Amino acid sequence: EHTLDIPFRLTMNVHSALSSDLAPLFASEAGTLADVEILALHLMYEKHKGVASFWAPFIRSLPATFDTPIFWNDDQFAALQGTNVSLLAAMMKQQIVADYTSVHSPLFQKYSALFRTPSPTMQEYKWALSVIWSRAFGITRAGEYLQVLCPAMDMFNHDVLLNRPLDDFIVFNEQAQTLCHRLHVDCVANTPLNICYGPYSNAKLLYSYGFVVPGNHRRGIDFWVNVPTNDRYYKLKKSLIDSNPLTAHQTYDFDGTLLGHTISERLLAMARIVLMQEDEIHARNNTGLLYSLDEDVAQLEASALSHQLTFALQVRIEDKQVLEQSIATLAKWKAYLLDHPTDSLVYPPRDCPV
Repeated sequence: EHTLDIPFRLTMNVHSALSSDLAPLFASEAGTLADVEILALHLMYEKHKGVASFWAPFIRSLPATFDTPIFWNDDQFAALQGTNVSLLAAMMKQQIVADYTSVHSPLFQKYSALFRTPSPTMQEYKWALSVIWSRAFGITRAGEYLQVLCPAMDMFNHDVLLNRPLDDFIVFNEQAQTLCHRLHVDCVANTPLNICYGPYSNAKLLYSYGFVVPGNHRRGIDFWVNVPTNDRYYKLKKSLIDSNPLTAHQTYDFDGTLLGHTISERLLAMARIVLMQEDEIHARNNTGLLYSLDEDVAQLEASALSHQLTFALQVRIEDKQVLEQSIATLAKWKAYLLDHPTDSLVYPPRDCPV
């Protein structure tokens, strides 16, 4: 069912930026700025214009800050230690500082006549990027992929029970030049309309959007192994890893290589190469892990916590549960492989009985 239409001309996008007051800057810097940087500059500039901006009502509707970990204080952020969320958020904070210092600050000085005093700060740049990362939609218009910030369309919340891609909910109508919201299930009057941002774990939701969903069944940890540099077969193993599309790239995108109930074939293939010529695989001591998991669960259940610490504990607990389940899965597979002739087996033996 069709519920909402927003004209494309009301959206903020690269084309609206190129025809804005900043057109001279973008013309002079053509080819040097990524689309996300153009959109961030556009958003910061229009925010500084205040009520004079065409997009002032939309910009007023945007959150003033975010609950994503890059906005957390040091004590709150420390609760994420040991998770991929902590690793990637720390890298993102460093990248924001580097990009503001090397890209945006020089532009504000070079085109000082275009920017009001004071020019946008690093905090405003972080805010603009967070708006784009958490609220922009990707559409294809006239064969061109665009990220757009769309009034009203960014108000729909995420429902983990909706198993449809985002493109099924937010559709661009080329003929009408509108963004359309569609429903795919019956909806009772006066109930919220939700969409699915994607098949995301709580780690991904916290990193990108600043919230977690209790009961979210999607979980996974991006875990990889590398060839030790002192391995006497280092060059051979590294060349094998780099030459195979399955193992050439180690991604940290929250899709997960450890999934609890199964293990990614990419990780299995990489581990197999790394362990070539090894006599044995040393078992990992999990006592600390399990003890820490019990502590986290007890703290989550017993304490009145800030929502940031609650989110951090939820992600930590789910990561440790995935690790525990993945270790059990590998042990099950190992036992099954040892008990059955290898010439009749499919590897990995995902369908083996428990």
